[in-house]
Amino acid sequence: HRNKGDKAVDFYATKLERLRDCPMVIKYHHSEVMRYKGTPITVLISEYVEGVLLADMVKKRRGKRLPEFEALHVLYSLVCGLEQIHAKREYHGDLHEWNVLVRREGVRFGVKVVDLYDWGRPSASNIAEDVIDSVRLFYDMLGGKKWYPTQRPEIRQIVCGLKRSLITKRYPNARRLREHLDTFDWQGM
Repeated sequence: HRNKGDKAVDFYATKLERLRDCPMVIKYHHSEVMRYKGTPITVLISEYVEGVLLADMVKKRRGKRLPEFEALHVLYSLVCGLEQIHAKREYHGDLHEWNVLVRREGVRFGVKVVDLYDWGRPSASNIAEDVIDSVRLFYDMLGGKKWYPTQRPEIRQIVCGLKRSLITKRYPNARRLREHLDTFDWQGM
């Protein structure tokens, strides 16, 4: 019902084609029409991607949260990928812990995103929303409300109390957040 005349599949395939050079985006190879209970359904066939959903990764950790440094690495990988997506004048539009796949790669984390089918046209507000969502994911990786008051000032500076206006003022785009992560000073480390 959401793909009348294959419009959703065409839209999604076109968006993914524009983002084919972005390593964070899962590569789709082709489409096929399958039948489900007699109804033809067009599906996109993608590459196989190893990893775990961010939600499952966090849930399995002690205290259901990641250590600060690991959460920073995941955030950094996510923001670097978003920066590439935004440079192509696109956006994700629905970043949450169930749309992010994470795979440990040595001391780093590889990140892939799924479900980029937001139908809106790319805009500054869509891009800002991706940044806000990535900061929210970081907050959640660290244990959320329960642990926020005990976080280091450097962490709280990134999270900005989850105040949308502060986040967008400090980090109007993924590039600015990535630059902050590249240059901020950890006290006591």
